[in-house]
Amino acid sequence: MRLRVSAPLSIMASVAIVLAAIAMIASERSAATVQWAKEKEMNGVAALVEAGLRQSARTAVAQAELIAGMPGVGPALDRGDVAWLKGIIPAYQHQRAKFGIEGAAFVTPPATMVLRLHDASRMGDDQSAKRPILVVSNRLHEPQSGIELSPTSAAMRGTAPISHNGIHAGVVEWSIGLFTIAQEIHDATNAEVTFFVDSKRVEGSRTAEERRLGPVAGLVSTDWEQASALLRPLDLEAFNGIKITYHTQHGVDYGAVHVPLFDFSGQRVGTVVAIREVNEFSRAQRVLRAVLITAVIIGTLIIGVVVVTVITGMMVLPIGRLGGRAKTMATGDFSSPVSDCHRDDEIGAFALALDSMRKSLLRRFPPGTSGKDG
Repeated sequence: MRLRVSAPLSIMASVAIVLAAIAMIASERSAATVQWAKEKEMNGVAALVEAGLRQSARTAVAQAELIAGMPGVGPALDRGDVAWLKGIIPAYQHQRAKFGIEGAAFVTPPATMVLRLHDASRMGDDQSAKRPILVVSNRLHEPQSGIELSPTSAAMRGTAPISHNGIHAGVVEWSIGLFTIAQEIHDATNAEVTFFVDSKRVEGSRTAEERRLGPVAGLVSTDWEQASALLRPLDLEAFNGIKITYHTQHGVDYGAVHVPLFDFSGQRVGTVVAIREVNEFSRAQRVLRAVLITAVIIGTLIIGVVVVTVITGMMVLPIGRLGGRAKTMATGDFSSPVSDCHRDDEIGAFALALDSMRKSLLRRFPPGTSGKDG
């Protein structure tokens, strides 16, 4: 292969290998950076989910304590004055319409419903077997807050004790619906939220039966179709702490944050899963990879053009001229001086040596004689 071809190709190949190696390292580092950013984003979603659960629990117990502290509530509950307690219903209805409250009730020990503010027609029933948070709060005379599940209801509940003349009269309960909590988390994170609970705890619930994924059921969801399409029972197995999984559907990448869900007693009852698109991170990674590949190709081409120009101008053409001059000297023509003698490099040194030989031959074979004669 001629020098003008082989030399540039060799240099271009070496440059391409070096640039490709640099691009590969940069791509791996950028992928790691993108993954870090994605993990940070999803951990931020997890923090907002946990904050939403804590805030709803605080709100429920705070509202219960507010009602428990109203003047006249203690004496009315102590004497069983339902008519007086019904006077709180308008204030409750205002709160319910404004904040999406699921229910509130006055309860005497162990768990007898004196009055449901959300359904005043149902009174006097004993909920001891179904509503442990009421039993515990009435037994301990202490506020309780957290998730409570049953086949007929599931909510974030807060209770506050009510006393009269230093004697415990009962508790007031405030309940926030899980869908309200899911919607608030959705608004804060732009993620679709699903409450997955142990299906055994909600046996008899039609919603739970229709939304079963293995041992759990999607009791409440802002987008059940998405959750059921992306998640598998294996993803929802019990785990310690927060878990993040990634899924792809129809070319769209999603991240799913799994946050353990505990009831008011601290027992794990399920998982809150928040799913949101992470396509912007994958897109950024793909764009960066494409930019690096393009840069390698363009860089190799540019360097190739420069190399060809430099090698041709500085080596190939001068060597060609010297080769041509050597051929004319072989025919006996010593009259024309050798070019490139002025160069201060190896080619210049070769040109000077060739010109010195030409001068020596010229003295030996002056013009008019044959340089071919012995």
